[in-house]
Amino acid sequence: WADAYKQYSFLIKNKKHSLHAIALYKASWCLFRLGKTEEGIKYLDYIIRSGRSAEMANTSGRKKVNRLRLENEAIKDLIVFFSDVGDVKRAITYYTSLNTKESLSAIEKMAYYLSNKGEQNSARYIFNYLITNEPMSKKAFEFQYQIVQGYFFSKNQIEFKVELYKWIKNYNNKSSWYAAQKSDESFMKANDQLREKTLRNYILQQHQTAQNSHAESSIQAADQGYKLYFQEFTDFPDAGDMHFFYGELLYELRRFGDAVNEYMVIVSKYPNNKYIEKAAQNALLALEKVMPNDEDLQKRIGDSIEPMVLDEKINQFITTANWYITKYP
Repeated sequence: WADAYKQYSFLIKNKKHSLHAIALYKASWCLFRLGKTEEGIKYLDYIIRSGRSAEMANTSGRKKVNRLRLENEAIKDLIVFFSDVGDVKRAITYYTSLNTKESLSAIEKMAYYLSNKGEQNSARYIFNYLITNEPMSKKAFEFQYQIVQGYFFSKNQIEFKVELYKWIKNYNNKSSWYAAQKSDESFMKANDQLREKTLRNYILQQHQTAQNSHAESSIQAADQGYKLYFQEFTDFPDAGDMHFFYGELLYELRRFGDAVNEYMVIVSKYPNNKYIEKAAQNALLALEKVMPNDEDLQKRIGDSIEPMVLDEKINQFITTANWYITKYP
């Protein structure tokens, strides 16, 4: 690379040479490969700035086409150079100062480039800039999704959860963004399905981890996830299944009263759900765990011979049992 740069330097010194610009371009990559990225940036910037000056001078014909092509290549390649020096704020400032279609597009491309490289914090910064710059655009949804996906693949569960919840809530049917896009029904339907599926998969993953490891963090993550899911997607096809799975988690955690509530949601709201019979069975098992035992009942009754109102859980057990016997004789 050093030898190549030395050869290009002869052409660089001669600004009137027809290959001056292409020599600068090639030399910038030589400098990059030699670890002199800042010097390479100066070369690419010179190509862009001089190209804009030539445009002001009304350059025409094939020369103009070649100049524009090289200028756009320089704009695109600066993504790699700015990423190498790790200064995304500087990159955004530079590209916005150029204020061309190609330069503004480069900001978005740089976000994807950094995300693919695994530099999620820098990618998130740019995606958030793009979202803030045009919060009502259709792309805002995709940009936030890219942040979510980036942290998923980086195995950073804390940041993933933060960004996932932000995405779920900021683009739901109560948001101003949703109101701005709702006329495009197919677009919104696809987005809602993606949000639902992503959250559901995350919850079930945390549920599985909680079952395997009993880690408190996974238990809390699954618990919070189920609650958010029912706030956002209660009318979706998989909602009934999710109530059943949540009931199973609660039962395993010995939160029997809460488990009963989830199982009974299926019985009352999702009569055609594939888990309805199992849900009813499990509801009865959970109710047995929370009903007062004989000793508790005796303490309440004492020596009284007066009729007493049955405990709410006993009534619920009897009602559910009668329903189950009738439904599944």
